[in-house]
Amino acid sequence: MIINEINDLILEKLKKGDATKNYVLDHLKNNNIKSKEIYKWLLNNQNNNPNSIFLLGYFNFYGIVTNENEIKAFDLFINASEDDHILAQYCIGECYEYGSGIIKNDELAFEYYEKVANKDYSIGQFKLGWFYNKGKNVKKDYKLAAYWYEKAANNGHFIAMQNLGLLYKKGDGVEEDHKKAFELYKKSAEGEYLDGIMMLAYCYSNGIGINIDKQKAKAFSLFIDASEKGHILAQYFVGECHEFGNGTTINNKLAFEYYKKLADKDFAIGQFKLGWFYKNGLSVSTDFSMAADWYEKAAINGHLIAMCNLGNSYRNGDGVEENHQRAFELYKKSAEGIYSGGIMMLGYCYHNGIGINIHIQKAVELYRKAASLENKIAQYNLALMHEKGEGIGKDIDKAIYWYEQSAKQGYQDAQNRFNVLTKIRNNLCQSYAFFNIPERVESGRV
Repeated sequence: MIINEINDLILEKLKKGDATKNYVLDHLKNNNIKSKEIYKWLLNNQNNNPNSIFLLGYFNFYGIVTNENEIKAFDLFINASEDDHILAQYCIGECYEYGSGIIKNDELAFEYYEKVANKDYSIGQFKLGWFYNKGKNVKKDYKLAAYWYEKAANNGHFIAMQNLGLLYKKGDGVEEDHKKAFELYKKSAEGEYLDGIMMLAYCYSNGIGINIDKQKAKAFSLFIDASEKGHILAQYFVGECHEFGNGTTINNKLAFEYYKKLADKDFAIGQFKLGWFYKNGLSVSTDFSMAADWYEKAAINGHLIAMCNLGNSYRNGDGVEENHQRAFELYKKSAEGIYSGGIMMLGYCYHNGIGINIHIQKAVELYRKAASLENKIAQYNLALMHEKGEGIGKDIDKAIYWYEQSAKQGYQDAQNRFNVLTKIRNNLCQSYAFFNIPERVESGRV
């Protein structure tokens, strides 16, 4: 009886994406059953019992009681699947998908998932949706992804609900429908799927799919819920809520604590934030050296803004020895990741000969690229070059345009130049009109 219960438990947990060995061990503990006794029983009761064969494979796969042995687990899954065991067929698909105990083969993985899906099991339907969503072994097809996600969602698969919500939010394969997305996130969250809780919080935070104003307090409560259940990104958002006062009072000390939890787990987003806090003295004493250390860690982990900020530290000698060549390299790496600040600073290096020879045309090209990504400083610099005709044709109209774009984003220097140039242009227009009155009278245009 307990064998069947464990099989059912694994199937239910798979719908939440968290069918790890801990749930099996907890279930055994709660029922006062020793895992060693179950393992021994499984070894001695393999004949004509696919549930037992599968579970023995599961124990080997996760190293429950015995050592992890993916090859043996795969063989046992194959054995159980011959009796049409659904979980065994699903696990074979996963083994092929991830190369566990067998050579990776997405085509065979898809075939096994399809067997499960065609029997109306949500775990297989979800996987087909995922394969079509990502274009694994099949051509990427958002419509088919939505089709299979919907089938899985209707069968109670909480991850499928969340993923289908993402498609409705973006309008991928379905007509964009934020209200539908919200409803799907809500159902996913009710099933305690952490990404579902996260996306529901995001909706409340940004007013997506709800007929009321943003509910920051509700979002904060959901971020806390997901965070306490171990969701990494939720921990980051709790930190942001404390930092900016979203749904709670501003508390930089608590924000720092949440960011540090992430940083200590080697997550770049937390490491970057610690660098920012030390750089700006938020809840801690200003410490450029500590800022550079944390930016370095985040940059190594691929954080594009951290690369750019660390480049600034090397350019200015803040907390590190001044090194323009190193700054240039960091800006270049950040720019390669299409971070507008990195692109703008790379342009600045070419413009001013920082870590590289001056190359005005290259600077213009990079400023233009960053400006198109709505970087306000790049927009200002591009406007300035149009105004002066530096490395580009002098064009006051274009200068005014880019000053205005930058000013709209709150850049005061751009606002000042915009005011000056528009005033000059208006005065010139008035002067031109005055000196051409006779000509305009003769032509009947006055």
